[in-house]
Amino acid sequence: MSAESIALDPNSELQMKRLKIFNAQDPETGAFDVVFDIDGEDLYAHQFMICPVSSTFNSMLSRRKSKEPIQIENHSYKDFKEFITFFYSGKCELTERNIESLINMAQFYCVEELKVICDEYLIEILDFENIYQMLQVSYKYSLKFLKQHVYKFISTTFFHFLKSFEFYGLEKPIVKEIVETNDKTKYQEELFEALYYWAENRAKKSCKTNNVLVLNAAIKKELAEFLPFIDFISMDTVFFIKFVSRKYYIFSDDDWDKILYARSRFYVQISDENGKKMKGELQCTEMKYVVDIIKSQKDMPCFTFRYSSSHFWNTKKQKPKTPSKLVKNKNIGWYLVLNSAGDISIKRGNGLHESDYLLAEMFAEDGFILNTNCKIEVY
Repeated sequence: MSAESIALDPNSELQMKRLKIFNAQDPETGAFDVVFDIDGEDLYAHQFMICPVSSTFNSMLSRRKSKEPIQIENHSYKDFKEFITFFYSGKCELTERNIESLINMAQFYCVEELKVICDEYLIEILDFENIYQMLQVSYKYSLKFLKQHVYKFISTTFFHFLKSFEFYGLEKPIVKEIVETNDKTKYQEELFEALYYWAENRAKKSCKTNNVLVLNAAIKKELAEFLPFIDFISMDTVFFIKFVSRKYYIFSDDDWDKILYARSRFYVQISDENGKKMKGELQCTEMKYVVDIIKSQKDMPCFTFRYSSSHFWNTKKQKPKTPSKLVKNKNIGWYLVLNSAGDISIKRGNGLHESDYLLAEMFAEDGFILNTNCKIEVY
């Protein structure tokens, strides 16, 4: 006759008996072996119920020799009892009033199962009214699922999120992650404006001075790591002139020059020996870098390879780090590119290589002749 295995259901009579004994809180009949004191009120429990689930309780109680009640601070009797109830029932009555207290205890006493339940509850009640609170809680208690939902929610309400004064009180690591995850947002103006006032708020708190130069230097330092994520080039012209340009002191001279160059329109022109022109508008984010390369070739000779339709100027420069703004168009006959050798080159559209960095779509006048007598300039 074979032995039959019998498994107890989680809601078994045995478990319910233990919970009933705990809820009764009768030290005469409950066989309790640990007592907690919360604001002068005793709460009784069993070590064999709480220690296997909580490494913190296990460590705390295994070293304890005194039978005096353990003092619990910073939590109410009601919340702590709800917390200990979880050890007996695997359930917890979560409310918006007690959620942070319970998640705080779950974190401190290393009860990961309760943290998961709290994480799920917070996701359910997430809305715009509590988004900043949820953002802080997700970081404080390392709630990865809540954090994912918070960032998704932020992305869908980004414009209104940035307009809240609560943004200015966020910690730097949180702001950095918000910026990094929303760097492609269409709200570049609102993002920069919010970042600037956030940095100004932090600078005023840390400097505690009205000295403008000191404050400006502090703001610049706060913003330094965020500026590469902001798309100043595509910003509205009025906003750029009235807001960004008045904050020029937060940029290095070189970075400010690059932004101004990139926001300007530059045209490249190639002239043949008969005065005929081939022209195009430069399309690149690192405008100053490209403009300087082309300027260096003014009045310099053009080269070509035998049996090749492409011509080039010997520049030997690295390609820009940012991707080209242009995409090959089969209807465009000629392109100005920076080729794999780092040379400025004119190539037919059907003769482009994957390694070519597109700089401009080029259009030639009737009668234009591309040969080694051509000269290049930018204006």
